[in-house]
Amino acid sequence: MTNEKKILSLPTRQRREAQAAEWVTKLDADTVSAIDRARFDQWMSSSEKNRECYYRIAKAWSALDDLEELQHLAESDDVAELLKQNRRQSRKIVQSIGAMAAMLIIGFSTWVALPYLNTQTYKYEAFISTAVGEMQNIQLPDGSLIKANTNTHLVIHYSKNSRDINLLRGEAFFEVAHAPDRPFSVVAGDRQVRAVGTAFNVRLREAKLAVTVEEGRVALINKKAMLVQNKNPENNAAQELTQISAGQRAVFDTDIEELEVLQAENLQRRLSWRNGILSFSGEPLSFMISEVSRYSNVEIEIADESLKDMPVAGYFKVGEVDAMLEVLDLMSDVTIERIDQNKVRLTKK
Repeated sequence: MTNEKKILSLPTRQRREAQAAEWVTKLDADTVSAIDRARFDQWMSSSEKNRECYYRIAKAWSALDDLEELQHLAESDDVAELLKQNRRQSRKIVQSIGAMAAMLIIGFSTWVALPYLNTQTYKYEAFISTAVGEMQNIQLPDGSLIKANTNTHLVIHYSKNSRDINLLRGEAFFEVAHAPDRPFSVVAGDRQVRAVGTAFNVRLREAKLAVTVEEGRVALINKKAMLVQNKNPENNAAQELTQISAGQRAVFDTDIEELEVLQAENLQRRLSWRNGILSFSGEPLSFMISEVSRYSNVEIEIADESLKDMPVAGYFKVGEVDAMLEVLDLMSDVTIERIDQNKVRLTKK
């Protein structure tokens, strides 16, 4: 029975390694298309095993400098011959590369490390993931900084000509090092935020992107329009929805849905999560509960509809659900009912 399971699992692993090797070779080119980039993001986000396999092979690949060095690693002349064939047979090449990369990784397990950086070509790849209640600071090779909020997934793609961040889930704050020749873009689905040197916050929520700018200026782009633009260079203007600058916040999907100017105090309150603080000033109780719940696995149910729109104010440390509940308990209109360790119900007195 054990042998049968091993036999059945091999094709899946081999396919994954071949796919990962193909993505490594495809992304190694600066001419990768937006469509391929979107397909890669979908492939990466569909499986943890896909991500692990990709980074293992990418690490091995980066140590090889170029394809020609594979000839010295081959145990027969077959691989060397494959490398000399024309591009129409690239699938066979990447399958061989995938198998060889897998052997390299098995032999040198210490190579399994993230991220990888090729200083000669400016290439840098990394996958960043934070758990519920966790935050993480990431310093990038160009000097840019990322602060990832709770329950956030990011894929970083750096090349010689661009700096791309794919936000798969959650929220992050970006301090972008100035480099006009290498645009810095944050992509989430069909939505894109592009900057050169600035500081801004991006949050993906309910298929919409909320962008808050602290410094500088960013462009908000509809990626579907950009795909059209790639086919017709004359459609340059169609891809950009608008630009927003310091002190502005926008929410957009296929179009701009919200646009507001924030006073300095409100701007810092919006970004207070970076310091581990959640700040509220007159927002509905339902909004406060949803924000606090992002940092905890405790489920908080508002059983009485009339409580949802009740305005609330206060400062709370992220993850301190009990402190928030104690404050609510002091309010005359709210009763706290603890169902179990991970569930709380709010009712009206």
